Amino acid sequence: MIVKENIARDAVRLLIWYPVRWLVAILPPRIGLNLFRFMGDLDHALSRGKRRAITRSLRNALGVRMDDLEISAA
Repeated sequence: MIVKENIARDAVRLLIWYPVRWLVAILPPRIGLNLFRFMGDLDHALSRGKRRAITRSLRNALGVRMDDLEISAA
């Protein structure tokens, strides 16, 4: 699988991650967990192409005909 990463994307991650980390350190635990949950949901929604690439790679590696649900469960 070919991963498309670049320095700009890494810089944006740093600019977002460090302030969020400091914010979570001062928030009550439940709100911090909800913030992380939101960030995970957002990442999941924005990474549709990467999920397809991973599914395609797994399908090729396994060498069998599996649908997306079977691959997700594996």
